[in-house]
Amino acid sequence: MNSLPNISKEYESLLSKVSELVLYAQDHVPTKYDAKANKELVSEADTYIEQEIKKYIAINFPNEETWGEESGGNEGGWLIDPIDGTGQYLFGVPLSSISIVRIQNCESIFAVVANIMTRELFIAERGKGAFLIVINKTTELKVNQEIPIEQSIVSWDHVVQEKSEVEWVTEL
Repeated sequence: MNSLPNISKEYESLLSKVSELVLYAQDHVPTKYDAKANKELVSEADTYIEQEIKKYIAINFPNEETWGEESGGNEGGWLIDPIDGTGQYLFGVPLSSISIVRIQNCESIFAVVANIMTRELFIAERGKGAFLIVINKTTELKVNQEIPIEQSIVSWDHVVQEKSEVEWVTEL
């Protein structure tokens, strides 16, 4: 992994681990899967990736808690969704990712979202910036200041409509 200009060194090996897991997920798409109680899909790849991330965090951040979508755990510390969009992943739709967030004092301080199909890693660290790594090329991401937040799309299915929502979005 090439050096990231504004990301703390403590995260560089994590990004290498996530990159390895993206390649694993591409090479090991399961043909069998189960449905959880809430009818969401789960595969052996979900379980394996979550276990690997939890092992990594236990070794490199030994005093921090983890919570994984598949195995639970203690809230706070590190939140892990091993494959966000398992259904899309299983059927080859390029809208699935490995998502990890580090929380301290109820604030997100670091996050990585790695698109499994496109190998794009979106990385953000509080106070340091946001970056996109694609095939060993790093690009700093900038917020478009020309569009008022009240007219912004903040997720696939949510357009900001009320002032309280603007306050929530700007706290992220």
